[in-house]
Amino acid sequence: MHATVQTVAAATDTARPAINAWLDRRIIELRAGDRPAAHNGDPIRLSRNRAVQIAVAAELTRLGLPARAAARAAYAASDLAGGVNLDGQPMERQPGHLFPSGSTWLVATADSARVVNGPVDASFASIARAAGDGRVPRGCVVVELAPLVAQADMALVAG
Repeated sequence: MHATVQTVAAATDTARPAINAWLDRRIIELRAGDRPAAHNGDPIRLSRNRAVQIAVAAELTRLGLPARAAARAAYAASDLAGGVNLDGQPMERQPGHLFPSGSTWLVATADSARVVNGPVDASFASIARAAGDGRVPRGCVVVELAPLVAQADMALVAG
């Protein structure tokens, strides 16, 4: 399944020109599974991983991270497997997907990101500490991934 930039923009409430700029400036790069435009006027077809990356990056930029840092952090959720639980122990997770139980969060800073799994009612501090090897990373942002992954999935259904 693939989505166009237009459907991802609509599903994530992100301006289409912003997404195009991220792609043109290679802030977000097309990877295996994405389909570049075959010719002028043909839409780019984005994979699920790229739709997840855009959804997460858009949310992180709304929260104040610069676009390049947001895209790099979002890549940890969209294209890298695994993560940690609240005790910092490794957990299995497929790239671009949520953990099978509990909540899935992304803890992002200007230069790092980690996906964390824990109970729905976990505190900000416990989530951030899990990502920061026992301490809250300076200047971190925590976002719940479930609604952002849902936005990406809506874009894929819309095509």
